[in-house]
Amino acid sequence: PTPVFQMVRVLVATSIREAAAGAENDALLKLVEASCRRATAPPAPSEGLCLFDVGYVDFDPHSSLIS
Repeated sequence: PTPVFQMVRVLVATSIREAAAGAENDALLKLVEASCRRATAPPAPSEGLCLFDVGYVDFDPHSSLIS
């Protein structure tokens, strides 16, 4: 799979894991800041996952996680 699809599958699996564990609302942000791949869940299976919609807005560097 391409890196983007792999990343989406990791985000899905990690989100499900953190929600099931009762994690705080900012748990995913903390994992991103930690930048430790071992802290995330293994990729979710690709079966049943599909891209429903993509919405783009003008880039605002003040509200972006990208520095």
